[in-house]
Order: sequence, then structure tokens, then C-alpha cells
Amino acid sequence: MYKKDETTEKVLSVIKNYFDENGIDAKNLNEKSNLMKDYDLDSLDYLELFDNLEEEFDIQVSDNMKDYNTLLSVDQLVQYVILNKKNVQN
Repeated sequence: MYKKDETTEKVLSVIKNYFDENGIDAKNLNEKSNLMKDYDLDSLDYLELFDNLEEEFDIQVSDNMKDYNTLLSVDQLVQYVILNKKNVQN
């Protein structure tokens, strides 16, 4: 089972790596960060970020969840990963 603290750190790491690769300043990034509002991510950024999360956690982000208005904060992404990783393991 995935623990929230471990998952949060891994999700933040995936996001920071994505930010580094795309020249986005990850300053002040934390679990309460709103990726669209705080970092001006667009739908293409979200799709690429979801691909990275799918690869890191071996999950499949459903198409309806790939709407970037659904998973806005880091904490929402963490909760989604925990729920879906749990479902994969069961």
C-alpha cells in the first residue's frame, strides 16, 4: 500500500523533474500548490505530466481525469495516484 508521505515526495519529484526539463521555476512547490494557477500550466503540460506520473507509478490516468481542471493541486494528484495504485495492487 502506498503511504501518503512517500507518494507526495515521489509526485513532487516527478513534477520538479518536469519543471526542470521545461524551464519552469519550481520555487515554492508543495502539496498545496495549484499547478494551473501557481505555475501557469496548460493542457499540454498536464498531458505530459500525466504521462510522467503514469510511468513513475505504473498507473493509467483515465481519459476523463486528464482534464486538467479535474486535478489542479499536487495534493489532488497524490490522492489520485494513491487510489489508483491501490486498485492496481488489489
